Amino acid sequence: MAEDRQAGLLCGIEFVTGSDSREPAPELAARALARAALGVRATPGGQIIRLAPPFVIDEAGAARRHREVGPGHQRGMPMRPCPAPGSFLRPGGATEQQKSHQALRELAAGMLEHGRAYPRTDFDRGKVSITDSLRLGDTVLLWATVPGQPERLAFLAGRWQQGRLVPASTATAMLSLAGRAYWHTAAGGTVSWHGPRGRLWLVEKVSGTATNDVVRVQLGDAPAMLKAYRLIGDGWAEHRILTAAARSQLAPRVLAVIGYSHAGGTVQAPLALVTEALTGQTLDVLLRRSLERAWQTGRSELSDTDRALLGRVSQAVRAWHGSPLPPHRAARQPLATRLPEVLADIGAVRRFLGLTAEGHRLLDLAASRAATLCASGDLGTGPAHGDLHLSHVLVDGSQIGFVDPAASAGLSASAPAPLEDFAALRRAVECMCLDVHVTERAAGWLAGKADPGRTRRGVSLALQAAAWADPVGPGRDLWAPLIHDSQSAAAARIADEWCANVGATLAGGDPGPAADLLYLARLMHDLRYHTERARTYHAGLAWWHLSRLLMPGDGGAAERTAVPRGGQIGEYH
Repeated sequence: MAEDRQAGLLCGIEFVTGSDSREPAPELAARALARAALGVRATPGGQIIRLAPPFVIDEAGAARRHREVGPGHQRGMPMRPCPAPGSFLRPGGATEQQKSHQALRELAAGMLEHGRAYPRTDFDRGKVSITDSLRLGDTVLLWATVPGQPERLAFLAGRWQQGRLVPASTATAMLSLAGRAYWHTAAGGTVSWHGPRGRLWLVEKVSGTATNDVVRVQLGDAPAMLKAYRLIGDGWAEHRILTAAARSQLAPRVLAVIGYSHAGGTVQAPLALVTEALTGQTLDVLLRRSLERAWQTGRSELSDTDRALLGRVSQAVRAWHGSPLPPHRAARQPLATRLPEVLADIGAVRRFLGLTAEGHRLLDLAASRAATLCASGDLGTGPAHGDLHLSHVLVDGSQIGFVDPAASAGLSASAPAPLEDFAALRRAVECMCLDVHVTERAAGWLAGKADPGRTRRGVSLALQAAAWADPVGPGRDLWAPLIHDSQSAAAARIADEWCANVGATLAGGDPGPAADLLYLARLMHDLRYHTERARTYHAGLAWWHLSRLLMPGDGGAAERTAVPRGGQIGEYH
C-alpha cells in the first residue's frame, strides 16, 4: 500500500508493486477491495480505491459504522489511519514519514538556494517549509515558502531515485494531470485540469528560466507547449493576455489550464498553461545569421531582407500595443513613478558587491542618471508585452507572433508601458550581439591554444574589469578584452555598427527621456537578475553595457567604433 490520502471524509488508497519502482498495481487493488468489508461506498479506479461515506449521514450513523467496521473487525482488512496532511509522502511508519517530509524540505531548500531560477537575496534555508505536496508515481510536486518573499509560494518537483529525492522538472511531472479533472493534495488542496481530456505526452524539453519551465508536448492531435510557473500566481496575467491576444492572431491560443487552490480556497491560481505551438523561427536565430553574414562580407549595413523583417516585427509590436489587452485603457503617469524601481535594483546589486569600491562608481552614476531623467516628463501606459526577448518573437514568413507575455506581472510593479517593449528589444539585441562576439573570440583563442582564461567566462570577467576601471586612469579601454589584432578590431567595429543599425530599425527612433529611462531600467533589471542568480557571465556583459552607456568616452578601441549617445534610442555618433 503506497499511500492513503484524505480530504475531509473522502479517502483514497493507492497500491503499487515494489517500494522503489512503485509500478501501479490495479490487480492488487481489485483483490484488496474484494476481500474488504468496509461498510462505506468504495469505488475502484485502477490502482486506487476511493472510499466515501454515504452522501447523507449523521453522527449516530457514523458512530454505528465505526463500531461495525472499526479497526480489527474480523471481516475487514485492517486499515492504518490517514496521517496528518503533508506527511504521507512515502509509505512507512511515523518515523519514515518524518524522514520523507524532512527530505522534501531539504530538496526544496537546495533548489531554492542553488538553482539559478531563484534569487539569493536574504536566503535562509531554515525559513523554507513545505506547505503542500502531491505524489504522482515516483514524482512529488511541492509547494514551498520562498525566503525573502513571504507572500509567494514556489512550485517545485522532486523524483524518488534509488531511495533518495533528486530535483525534477515541474513541466514533465505534470504530464499525467490531463488524465482526470481533479487531484487532491496532501494538505487538502486541489489541482485541477481545465481543458480537453486526453493523452498528453512529452515531445521535447525546450527551456528552463527563472519564471517558468517549458516543454513541447502533444495534446491529443494538437502540437502544444506546456509552461509550468515556478512561483504561484505568475500565470494570472499571461492567461488573461493570451486569451485576449489570440483573437488578433498575435499570440497562441490557450488550450488548457492546470490550476491549484489551497485547502478551503475557491480561487484557482494557474500552475501551468498548455498553449498551441506557434510555427516559425525565433528572432534571435534570424539575427544571429544576419550578424554572421555581416562578419563574412565585412559590411555592417542591413540587407533589404533584414530591414523588411525588422520592420514587420516593429509593426507587430505596435499592433500588440493597439490591441484591447489588459489593461485596456491608456494613461499617462509621471516618469518619477519609475524611479523607486530603478533605485531598488541598484540597491540590490550594491548588496552583492559588498564594501569593495569597484562597481559602486557605476551604480552611483546610474542612480544620478535615473534621477535626472525622472525630473520632468511623463510616460504613456497601456497594453504591452512586458518582458520581450528575441526568443519571444516567432517569425513565420510574413506572420509575426509573440509568446510569454508578462505585462503587469512582469518586470515592473507599475502599469506596463509600450515603450518598455522597445527598450527590452534594444537590450536583447545588444546582449545577443555581445554574446555572439564573445563566443566567437573565445572560440578563436581556444582554437589557437591561447591562454585558457580566455574562455567565454574569462572574457566576461575581463569585460567587467574594464567596465569597473577608473575612467580617468591610464589605459582604460572597454574593447581591450575583445581585440588582440587588426582582424578582431575590424570584427568589433562591424558588430557594433550592425547592432546600432538593428536597434535603430527595431525601435523606430522613439526619442526623449522616457525611452532613455526605460532602457536604463531594463539594463539595471538585467544586472540585478544575473547578479542575484550568480550568473557571472551575463552579469559581466551587463556591467560592460552599463559602463559604455554612462561613460562613453572610454578611449582606445572604442574611439574607432560607434558609441551610443545618452540621448535617444537608435542615434549614434
